[in-house]
Amino acid sequence: MVVSAFVVKGSPDLAAERVDDFCRTGGVQAAHRVFFPAAPPMNPSGQVLKNGPMERASKDEERT
Repeated sequence: MVVSAFVVKGSPDLAAERVDDFCRTGGVQAAHRVFFPAAPPMNPSGQVLKNGPMERASKDEERT
């Protein structure tokens, strides 16, 4: 299983390494791939879609 993280940047200087560091210090499994989408996918009522990010992964910035 490959663990992926989808992170919407709050700061333009956020890097995949900082996401890895955060995961390791918080006791969470570090991601093998980190994606930085421009915005999370939302349904018409404004709720974040949890199944949609994988389809968008090929369009977004990726680090392996």
